[in-house]
Amino acid sequence: MENTDKAKKRDKRKKFRLTRQLVKLALNDGWTQKAIAEKCRTQQSIVSAWARGEKQGTESQLTPLLEIYGNKLRRKTFQVYYSFDKEAGYKFYKVEGKIIFSCTLVEIESETRGNRLITKKIPVEKIIVHEQGKDTFRIIFQNRPRSINGFYLECLHEKGNFFSQISDEKNSNEIIDEIEKIAANIKESGNKEFFDQAFALPFLIRKAFIENGYPVKGVENFPAMW
Repeated sequence: MENTDKAKKRDKRKKFRLTRQLVKLALNDGWTQKAIAEKCRTQQSIVSAWARGEKQGTESQLTPLLEIYGNKLRRKTFQVYYSFDKEAGYKFYKVEGKIIFSCTLVEIESETRGNRLITKKIPVEKIIVHEQGKDTFRIIFQNRPRSINGFYLECLHEKGNFFSQISDEKNSNEIIDEIEKIAANIKESGNKEFFDQAFALPFLIRKAFIENGYPVKGVENFPAMW
């Protein structure tokens, strides 16, 4: 019984790794940092550090928020990916961290059925960004291979349709630079099907970072006065 009590106390002192997400749920619900600080019996400066992802609270500190928003937290904070090569065979990857950005590039296929022209959008490439804490991220580059009959791989499980390549760790500025390079390369390649999708990539990646609480250079800010 004594060991069980010690374990419970140790768990309560353990840093809660989803602190930032929890605080953001409260802030988005209309709470102020001051109100959160009062509820969690801490200082507003600590809550500010929680919101920026610079510090993590303990489960004991965050209990008042967990009671309200705990069920909304995204507990599954990892994704599983794979790749296949004739020489190397299968490779499997588990990437931790919330997905904060995902963009799918599609090809348009057309076929005539009777007197009708049928068009279909086929996802062929994906760009995914995982947040991994302390301004660290990874990009997942996905491509959809063709099967032996020449058609794109068509797995019943959608995620099985894509082979993945995992980038090195990058900070937010490096991620933005990388996404901009991808957009520029697509536009320079003359790929008309991807052009419109690539055109918006610099905007979409900045939007993702801002909405997840990260400062982004070169963005003109118009704050509200409440």
